[in-house]
Amino acid sequence: MFAGVVVTRGEPWMVSDASRDGSVLVMSGINSASGEGAVFELEPGRIGYRCEQFVYYSYAGPGDGQPRGDAACPKTSGAPYVPEDTQRPFAEQVALLEEQAADLDPPLVVLAYSPAAWVAWQAAADDRLPGPAHLVLIGVFPSSPLTYPPPGGTGPGSVGGEGFRRLIPLADLVDFDFAVDAPLARELLATPDAARDVFAQPLPGDVEALAVTATSDLALMADGWRIEGAVDACPIREAHPYLPITPAFHRVVDRFLVGERGAACPPWPELYRVGAQALGAPPHDR
Repeated sequence: MFAGVVVTRGEPWMVSDASRDGSVLVMSGINSASGEGAVFELEPGRIGYRCEQFVYYSYAGPGDGQPRGDAACPKTSGAPYVPEDTQRPFAEQVALLEEQAADLDPPLVVLAYSPAAWVAWQAAADDRLPGPAHLVLIGVFPSSPLTYPPPGGTGPGSVGGEGFRRLIPLADLVDFDFAVDAPLARELLATPDAARDVFAQPLPGDVEALAVTATSDLALMADGWRIEGAVDACPIREAHPYLPITPAFHRVVDRFLVGERGAACPPWPELYRVGAQALGAPPHDR
């Protein structure tokens, strides 16, 4: 297994010493919209790029540009999208990534936040991304933290699933529009082993991946936080929503892009994960 990269919360902001070639494709996560989501705030200079090299993925497909919103750079491509678009079928999202990455200048870096990490890995595994490429998987779950049958279904997760559906309307109070039985949720979040199966596929030889986990997610990772075939950064002490805009995250990405892997991760993340399982998700049946 790859060595982890040791990072700590509280590091100062930095500007990369690098001046990199190529393109960066930024993929926000579920329930985001054009310009609305933490990953849009990621500053290109902090990982060695310029705004002209940043491209923002659209869940609505190609287009002439999107509202900038909170984005660090103007969004001059892609069609405007809304939260419902982020929950479209998985295969459609992979196809949209292939289409939007096809003409970008190499080498390509894909910054994929939360469920977008599954989309990026699948596209790379299917050889649908131009190489060479680096995948940066942000707030990634190696397996689904939730599994539940369709409405009215029985079996593992049925009680929790119905309770989850009853609680979801409360998410409207914090403007979180999550459709429990939307296509993506059913395919990857609710289906046992679906997310794990995505990461079981090997990447092409010209694609390398970095997986960056937030410590807030460890309690939901009953099967562990490491991904076989990826470089695993030591979990960053931050909440999931803020992971892409922390100094530690920018620093670990910059180091990854210059080939630095650092020392092995200390034992505390795994000890915390195991200790938190009483409050987290049960192990999945294999």
